[in-house]
Amino acid sequence: EEAFSRIIGRLTLQAGEPVRPGEFVIERRLPRGAHMLAFVPPASAGHALLIRKRRRLNMSLEDFVRLGGLSRAMATFLENCIAAKANVLISGANGQALSAYLAALTSACGPGDRIAVVQEVDEITVPHAHVVSIALVDTDRLGEEAVRAAAKVRADRLVVASLAGRVGAATLEAVADGAEGVLAATTAPSLRQGLSRLVAQLLLTRPGMSVEAARECVGEAFDIAMEVAPLSDGRHRVIRLAELGGADAKGVVVRDLFTAGEGDGAFVSTGVVPRVVGEFAQRGVKVDPNLFKRSVGR
Repeated sequence: EEAFSRIIGRLTLQAGEPVRPGEFVIERRLPRGAHMLAFVPPASAGHALLIRKRRRLNMSLEDFVRLGGLSRAMATFLENCIAAKANVLISGANGQALSAYLAALTSACGPGDRIAVVQEVDEITVPHAHVVSIALVDTDRLGEEAVRAAAKVRADRLVVASLAGRVGAATLEAVADGAEGVLAATTAPSLRQGLSRLVAQLLLTRPGMSVEAARECVGEAFDIAMEVAPLSDGRHRVIRLAELGGADAKGVVVRDLFTAGEGDGAFVSTGVVPRVVGEFAQRGVKVDPNLFKRSVGR
């Protein structure tokens, strides 16, 4: 335990911020981009240390189609969304899976696009684009400042790896200020819970805002939402691809476009044509209406 304590102390020194008196839960970003999380007594029975190393997420939407993570029609529509600079929200319980899908969406951006990525660990990179990565520090205040700084860059795309706390509110404000092509992820067991959590976070961080206004803000900020869930073999697939359309008395309005059956069940097109298709046409992006024909096994 004594040796372990010294190791944790040395790592904090490498991070440039020694352990503070009374600090029992220690989070630091290490020099090469890894994230360190440590627990020391009395927060835990003994010393514990977790180091999350930086990974390079380079999967594409095509890769997920081959792995059964989404259908061809879903991937094509998502590519249309990226081309039209739609705002896309991803929700799911597994942070690594969300990052992988977020990276796949980012990789669909055009050559030479300027992309500002706010992320905890420097994982999302796009070789054919100009990417600036801004650290998502694990405090509400600094995380909010990171999003605001990224929005000031006026990049072609704003990517936010985790909409937690004030980060979510700052991202919604960036959208309200005119940010386009926003790709973001929120950790939640389901899309419904993810949207509810964003509304709750907005109410907590912006006192005086009504529930109705918060719901409307969330529902209008993102055009399309994806829900990612795990399979029994550990793979994650998109089980729901939906259009968001404002809010009503029950919450944010969600219109399913594609759904997936249980387990490896077939993907289903609901037959609903999203309203954003008309907006995409005005931006020069044509969407094949046959993508949305009601069918099974796509």
